[in-house]
Amino acid sequence: MRFFTLINLISIFSGLGALAAPSPSYSELRSRADRLLSLRSQPPTERVISKGTDQQDLIYVYGVPKSVQEIQHQGKMVFRHYSPDHLPKILLSQSLKAGPRPFIDPYPHARYEYQDLTGPMMTTPEFPPNELWLGYSERTNWVDFTLDADVPVLLCQAGNLLIPTQKNYPEWIRAEYRKYLQTGVASMSSLEIEFKRLDQEHGLLPQAEIPIHIVRYQLDGVVHEQNGL
Repeated sequence: MRFFTLINLISIFSGLGALAAPSPSYSELRSRADRLLSLRSQPPTERVISKGTDQQDLIYVYGVPKSVQEIQHQGKMVFRHYSPDHLPKILLSQSLKAGPRPFIDPYPHARYEYQDLTGPMMTTPEFPPNELWLGYSERTNWVDFTLDADVPVLLCQAGNLLIPTQKNYPEWIRAEYRKYLQTGVASMSSLEIEFKRLDQEHGLLPQAEIPIHIVRYQLDGVVHEQNGL
């Protein structure tokens, strides 16, 4: 019954547009993508956050590697987003949001987190899910979709793509940032670094919702074509 109700809700809201995500400013997305690509002119810098956490060093990387490229999808390329926990919300809103973490490049000895490479993460249907290091498998919930042609997409490394937006900050950081704007002082040194970076991005922005055009999806191991809704 739960699944039947979900499918009918998707059909209803797709027809009425009641839950359609507000269109972002494509000029803002373009501007952010251009800024990130321009950072490739300088080598990234690293800051060790902790050593030996979960048998890995945690390293923040600032800047963008030269290997990062923009792909030309022209609104026709099919992407895939894996979502073990939030697929029903994605189907209802027909949009993607950034998560709280940036692009992460893990190694057995270290985890590199690229602080500038943030936004909704995705891959392609052909890329093996077990190579995304997140514990995904062939049975993990996913959605296949296309994007509007004006949405920039960056290839961070093989199988790892993102739409460049500000990451999703939790409410406690948003509250701390509001205090920082009033006092000029952050409650923690780690937040001060982050807040100065936010100042360069014109502050905390409303969380962007990127509209997607759903092709098919897998829920609880069953694949459904969009035309079958």
